[in-house]
Amino acid sequence: MAESGAPVPLTRHGRVVAEVVSTNEIERLRRDSETLRDAVLALGRFATDSGERTDLDDAMEMFGFSRAELMAEIAADGESL
Repeated sequence: MAESGAPVPLTRHGRVVAEVVSTNEIERLRRDSETLRDAVLALGRFATDSGERTDLDDAMEMFGFSRAELMAEIAADGESL
């Protein structure tokens, strides 16, 4: 039955506790779940986005770094490899 698309209910003490469904249904549910998760993430970002952007140099300055210090650190890391 599940293979043909109709779920097969599993009961315990007269209550449905699970259903056996086809692999096609499981794949569809997983795709739908991923799509829904992506949509929720996008909507959350849209709802909380003020439109304000921060320049990389300004962000580094807020954390007490400069571009020159960052480039020197990257160069030092490259030399240690």
